[in-house]
Amino acid sequence: MNEKILIVDDEKDIRKFLDILLSNEGFRVRRASKGAEAMDIFKSEPFELVITDIRMPEMDGLELMKHLKASDENIEVIVLTGFATLDNAVRALRDGGASDYLLKPLENIEDLFIAVNRALEKRRSHIESKADIEKKKRDFIQISDKLSNRIKRLTCLLEIYDIYQKNGLSLEEMIQEIVITIPRSFRYPEICCARVVLDKQIFGTDKFRETQWKLTGNICVNGDQLGVLDICYSEGMSKNCDSIFSEEECRFVSSVCMRLEKIIEKKQKALSKPVNTGNRTENDLLASLNNEFRDPLNSIVEFAETLHYQRLGALNEKQSECVQDILQSGKHLLTLINDVR
Repeated sequence: MNEKILIVDDEKDIRKFLDILLSNEGFRVRRASKGAEAMDIFKSEPFELVITDIRMPEMDGLELMKHLKASDENIEVIVLTGFATLDNAVRALRDGGASDYLLKPLENIEDLFIAVNRALEKRRSHIESKADIEKKKRDFIQISDKLSNRIKRLTCLLEIYDIYQKNGLSLEEMIQEIVITIPRSFRYPEICCARVVLDKQIFGTDKFRETQWKLTGNICVNGDQLGVLDICYSEGMSKNCDSIFSEEECRFVSSVCMRLEKIIEKKQKALSKPVNTGNRTENDLLASLNNEFRDPLNSIVEFAETLHYQRLGALNEKQSECVQDILQSGKHLLTLINDVR
């Protein structure tokens, strides 16, 4: 056993007696004769358990407990007193948060060891429970971020489709509008900029700046590379950050390039063929939309429902609101896809 126990009692013989008992059991023991001295020791080194008398000069055991709990919420305290009253017991156990209440003189030494082991086990369980809760919170935040980012990317792809469907836009106007929508789909949209270079023409967001934090995708039509799509973070990134773009963001850039390729190809065909080919163009794009969006979007909605019904653990109010937003957005996007089938 390596647990450290602090004994606080104004009676020297009691301190020595408890020190001998606990040290023989393998515990590391420190002693203090009064509350103020105990707090000085407690602040200078960590302890798992404090055993304290109630009646002491200057600072009694109940007040000491209050200071101990304020300093370390995980500390366990056993009250050991020769002046037992119901009121003291209630105040120590219910109000003060003591894990046990023992009477002096100890008639059965085993009662002390049982109380000590029980208090230490309670501390371990409490710390493990808190660690588990914190892990679940971190996992939930991570999952929520992933879902939110997926929704943003799916929304961007739908916006690209909407831009294509607008009447009267030239290819250049379409590409410029698409470029402006792209940064909103990335993890840090406030410092993200985008650019498309196509046949020596440049379409970019305001104040585009090429930096070392760059993601590039090729735009190819009929086997020929016509241009590139560049995504850059303009500032605020650590210089040693090599993986600022996630794998999903890399795949997203490929998806955007594919949409651009199809739009360019369809526009080129529309310029070279009769107008009656337009229906086939729209049907092809709709089929692509259904095939590529429906399955991942359904997965997002299903997972959001799993979080919403708290099958992975309880959610706080803010987390519930976040999941509800994701769920509503996902269902809305599915409705949009169904409407354009």
